[in-house]
Amino acid sequence: MRNSSDSAKAAIAQNVSRETFSRLETIANLLTKWQKTINLVSPATIPELWTRHIADSLQLMT
Repeated sequence: MRNSSDSAKAAIAQNVSRETFSRLETIANLLTKWQKTINLVSPATIPELWTRHIADSLQLMT
């Protein structure tokens, strides 16, 4: 069974261009990488990154 973050990631992938999705993946990877160093978001929210941070931010564009 997929978690909500996987579902959000799949939904986003279907609704943005490949270039935009690639950039969002880069942001997600960088956020995950640097989270341990500079505490950008709560560590508890990293597993739900696509739902809690990316999808939530994209709602502002709709």
